[in-house]
Amino acid sequence: MNSIPLQPTAPTAVALGTFDGLHPGHQAVIRAAVASGLPATVLSVLPSGVRFLTTDEERRRLLAQMGAAAFIPLALDEIRTMSPRAFFNEVLLARCGARVLSCGFNFRFGQNAAGDTDLLARLCAEAGVRLAVADPVTQNGLPVSSTRIHNALAAGDMPTANALLGRPFGAALPVIHGNRLGHTLGFPTINQAWPDELALPRFGVYAVTVTVKGVTRKGVCNLGVRPTVGSDRVLCETHVLDLQEELYGQTADVRLLAFLREEKAFASPAELQAAIAADVATVRTMP
Repeated sequence: MNSIPLQPTAPTAVALGTFDGLHPGHQAVIRAAVASGLPATVLSVLPSGVRFLTTDEERRRLLAQMGAAAFIPLALDEIRTMSPRAFFNEVLLARCGARVLSCGFNFRFGQNAAGDTDLLARLCAEAGVRLAVADPVTQNGLPVSSTRIHNALAAGDMPTANALLGRPFGAALPVIHGNRLGHTLGFPTINQAWPDELALPRFGVYAVTVTVKGVTRKGVCNLGVRPTVGSDRVLCETHVLDLQEELYGQTADVRLLAFLREEKAFASPAELQAAIAADVATVRTMP
């Protein structure tokens, strides 16, 4: 599924939102557009400088699985000064060809977020456009939201983050060369550069699953800047249990399941080796 430009197109059903994580609340909005019977276009209005809950590749894959026909990432800066009516007429009607709209209960649009679902309903009635407003999807009495997921990630609370997201948080990333310290310690690792656009969980050591070539194994992942040896970028270094082969150049899908301990600097390689051995023993006992 490819992005399409903002230009006149065939009648479509447009799902409106940020869709940075495609959590269950986002999915409800998208499925309403898909259920309309028209080709579903997902219009994702993205603020700048914000880390997302999925990589672009995963977002597109999940959208395709949900039945979306097109995905339009739109920078908020491009429409920031448009009035709600101008956004409705010029973007949704003229450029997207919207005949059906779907959005969340708290959707805002237009300059200074002046437009809400009540105004959108009036504009749709004037233009003969059908509107579906999705009810909040809740967990523990609160709406599922990207903010709640980001907060859980920052705390290292993976059970909460994953439950809100509707799937384990992580990413499929290429395996790059490291300094082979793990090999020296007896715990070889696969090394992956953490994407700049992806949300940052609390730095530390996690129990993870790692999927390569359709096979999923347990693992122990250090996510952070490697305080013992130092790094100028965020790395995901994972010891994959019972893996013998080298994976350089391949893609490994690492999913964070549980926070084990803080990332810390050790006084010696022997102390680091003992800590990793304890982490591996803990992960082996986990379901």
